[in-house]
Amino acid sequence: MNAKHIQRLPAEIYYADELKRLRDQDPWPKPPGWSLSPRAVEAFVLGDSSQQTTAKFVAPSEIVTRVIISLATQRGAMLVGEPGTAKSWLSELICAAICDDSTLIIQGGAIETVQQLLYTWNTAILERQGPCLEALIPGPMYRGMERGLLVRYEEIARSSPALQDALLSIMSERSINIPELAGEQGTLYARDGFNLVATSNTTDVGVNEMSSALKRRMNFETIRPIKSVDDEIGVVMREAEKALLASGWMCDRMRILFARSWLSFMNYAMASHWMAAAPTGWPPRLCPRPKPCPWPMQWAFTRITTGTGKCRRRTLPISWSGLPLKTTARTLNA
Repeated sequence: MNAKHIQRLPAEIYYADELKRLRDQDPWPKPPGWSLSPRAVEAFVLGDSSQQTTAKFVAPSEIVTRVIISLATQRGAMLVGEPGTAKSWLSELICAAICDDSTLIIQGGAIETVQQLLYTWNTAILERQGPCLEALIPGPMYRGMERGLLVRYEEIARSSPALQDALLSIMSERSINIPELAGEQGTLYARDGFNLVATSNTTDVGVNEMSSALKRRMNFETIRPIKSVDDEIGVVMREAEKALLASGWMCDRMRILFARSWLSFMNYAMASHWMAAAPTGWPPRLCPRPKPCPWPMQWAFTRITTGTGKCRRRTLPISWSGLPLKTTARTLNA
């Protein structure tokens, strides 16, 4: 047995304690096939101090509410938005809360045939026994319908029109026809709890035009970037602390202070397409000098010293650190 730890646990395992507590305390009615009520799902995703749940997704509550309502009324949910707006994370959280399983995932750009989407056949058993359930290898969509689970369809706009058309009967008739099997085995009917949560980047427009018939069977919800800088910092700091704790490197507050200032640098570097010239030393030593800045920032770093002793002169905003300039500089250069 491998004694090494799993690098990334799915949400239903990582937050197993919160989900169990919500299931035990949930007084509200649950839709058929759901593990939690819609109110408990919202509390799990957005956080609720009265139910001892932490916030895991930053967005207006009405966005999450509309997605939950769509799934409760047996309409697919389509999450669209710019890259990096945590659409996949939101779909994982919702699937973990509703059906306690977020692992049924379809990558739109990775599958090419309808067989990969629905089911395939075990060739050896097929040749020996002919078409039968034992020879059938179910795909994620088949397993989701059979067990009454939510299926996550990532980057649906990258799927071919043939794959999108295959979803039409699933979303409307809630069934899959298996022509190779006769009788009752030839049709699979979706169980209570099955539904589809799809995501798509707005930058993927034109890869494959999404079927208008499929659009009518799903409710669209736009996930926008976080508006509040404080909320964005909070998200990054929580994830940075989680990653540092897992790596064993996190030992005191200085690491968090460093990560906060490093966030400011990386955001500016990406915004100015300066990633290729970013310092490679780890951790970088930042030498502060106040200088007027054209951006709405109070201070800026103008010199970056890498581990090799070489200096690169750039104007870097640091106001996101939330700390006075001297305090930040003294801590980072200690």
